[in-house]
Amino acid sequence: MAERFFSEDELCEMGKRSVDRLTEAIEAGESEAAKRIGQRMYKEFLSMHDLYRNWTTAMLSEIGRRFGDEVLDEIMTAGVKAWWLPNLDKMPQGADKLSQRIKMFVAGLRGHLQPMEITEDDDKVVIQMQPCGSGGRLVLEGRYDGPDGFLKVEKPQRMTCNRANFPVYCAHEPPMELVDIEKNGWVCRSRKQPRRRPIDARQVMTEGREHRSLWKKEQAMMQAGVGLSTHKDTSEAAREASQTDLSRAGIDRADLALVFATADHGTGCSRLLRTVQTSPRPPMSWAVYIAQYIGGVPIVGFFSGCEIAPIQRVESLLQYTGVLVLAGERSAPFHEAGNDL
Repeated sequence: MAERFFSEDELCEMGKRSVDRLTEAIEAGESEAAKRIGQRMYKEFLSMHDLYRNWTTAMLSEIGRRFGDEVLDEIMTAGVKAWWLPNLDKMPQGADKLSQRIKMFVAGLRGHLQPMEITEDDDKVVIQMQPCGSGGRLVLEGRYDGPDGFLKVEKPQRMTCNRANFPVYCAHEPPMELVDIEKNGWVCRSRKQPRRRPIDARQVMTEGREHRSLWKKEQAMMQAGVGLSTHKDTSEAAREASQTDLSRAGIDRADLALVFATADHGTGCSRLLRTVQTSPRPPMSWAVYIAQYIGGVPIVGFFSGCEIAPIQRVESLLQYTGVLVLAGERSAPFHEAGNDL
């Protein structure tokens, strides 16, 4: 009979969760043992964290190399939706819940097992991992270097923040913004200081060595929503596009509208602004239909015969109506405050 490697007590101890062993040591007053178990538990978690980090980055690299940037972007976006949308759903809404959302965000960042510096002033709360626990550490560890390194996306594009040679792991940030737009109608996170304050303004910057998250305390300066309709009837197209963009912007009245229309809705195009703003009983042009649904606000119109664009990778001739609406937090709307368009 072969000699046993472990006693029954050793096997039982090995089978326990580290957190249970840590709790037992604390309750027994064994502080030194608790410290050792705590350090070991950190190493266990970090090892598993990095295993999945490397596994994910290796798969993304292989997808990009085999199938190209377009497929990589599609798969990256689908993957981000799987975990980011549930997190957005869990976050409490409302300006009075901002502190709770910040705490939830910090709790998520703790999963990267890196130290954070968190500061607050009258305007914002800034959370900074030092270094970034996943993408930043991959760069610092040289995992993108050499012939066997992970993929750097060469061409500047949406998923690379328009930068060349972008680390593939970090390319999940723009898809997160896309998910924000699809979910709420606006981008609630960006990677650099915005000129206009974003809604619920959470700003995330990943520069390789650090991950910086900035949460503005003030409400948004501007909200925007986009609606699109392919309906042939001008009235229905205007209704569908206008109501969609107002809903996505989270508003019931806009301060400015940017309208795109194709040949099917060309009647009255030349009278666009004059008709919408000055005529008491204007002819029912497409611009007037839109004005019915978004109110008497400045409308900037763009008219074209058609557009050629891909649908499921097949070039197609498109005719559509699209509306972008903007609403600000200023004391007076743009057109009442004397702003030039």
